[in-house]
Amino acid sequence: METVRVVGVWFALAFVTSTTSVAEESPAAWLGRILDPETIGVKPFPGSTLNRKLSVDTIKVARDPEKRHAVYLAPLDQVKAASEHFAKELRVKPSQVSGEGSEFETHVFVLKGGGDYPGKAEGLTIQITRSPWVTGNLQITMEQVIGVAGAGETPP
Repeated sequence: METVRVVGVWFALAFVTSTTSVAEESPAAWLGRILDPETIGVKPFPGSTLNRKLSVDTIKVARDPEKRHAVYLAPLDQVKAASEHFAKELRVKPSQVSGEGSEFETHVFVLKGGGDYPGKAEGLTIQITRSPWVTGNLQITMEQVIGVAGAGETPP
């Protein structure tokens, strides 16, 4: 019986240790991982606003300290205008367009492997789609992997 009790205590300690290591990150750390696109040479879509709550929620769910996130909201009828803005800003076409003409039209930009975009933007993914969280809004989600070669470096 003593062996069972010791093993039970060991598993309980292992569980508490593993769950507390995930919870060690503070809200201040999450706020610090909100991506400011201007620091990597990318201007946000004009008329969009940063939603800090959705940005932090995205960071908490991702649980990846190697990524920075930002969630911007804009009027829902601006999907094409937002896509055109980023195509011009980044000098690339969307990597993927789906649901064109539908209420769930989505445009995705993936900046990997070089291109004419700012060097600091390497590793950036931008998804433009109807917000699943805020009714009647367009959601522009930006995610950048920090450890990608070129990310954070000064553009040539």
